Amino acid sequence: MKFILFIIQFVLVTHIAFGQEMSVDVAVKINNLDTVIEGQNLVVGSEGQIAIKKYNIGDMAHGGIIFYIDPTGNHGLVADTADLTNGIIWRNQSTIRTNAVSQNIGGGKINTILISSLQIPEDPNEDFAALICLKLDKGNYGDWFLPSSDELMLLYNNLHQAGLGNFPFPNLSYWSSSEVDQNHALYLNFSTGAIESGTKDILLAVRPVRSF
Repeated sequence: MKFILFIIQFVLVTHIAFGQEMSVDVAVKINNLDTVIEGQNLVVGSEGQIAIKKYNIGDMAHGGIIFYIDPTGNHGLVADTADLTNGIIWRNQSTIRTNAVSQNIGGGKINTILISSLQIPEDPNEDFAALICLKLDKGNYGDWFLPSSDELMLLYNNLHQAGLGNFPFPNLSYWSSSEVDQNHALYLNFSTGAIESGTKDILLAVRPVRSF
């Protein structure tokens, strides 16, 4: 024990004297009575060791159902387990260009913020597709957004096609946050699996998502 204490003291003194950051890898064990915080993605192994949790498509976690996992297995996207609406317009009162044009995975959150920041001033009391996602506070999470077209396609392929996610029948069409031009935005027809362009004033369904 004295030897261990000496080593720890040495490291601390070195850190103070030279202002250098040092790290030490140690094996940590906890018992099953200890609390592991879900938000940190930690789990307890069979022998009490702490490990990073790996997720699978369809797992219920982080406020919804997982439909995308990045290559690390630690992060991805979850969808709400219910539609916010089966009919709402994409825009607010007027048709304007928002430049929310990202179609990529990871683009939905940026699109949602862009759309809302430019559309809310049109009428602060009116709801539209991106805004109802942004306003959602569910499962102790308040960072929901309208998925981009690529994110929406993942949701369709990984959940809807697998019979997951509680999607209604008959199939609906869902808004994405990906804008085409001043008058049009992309949506996904869940009957055909096709991404289509529609005018921003048609009524379509919305399924909010969030990243973890």
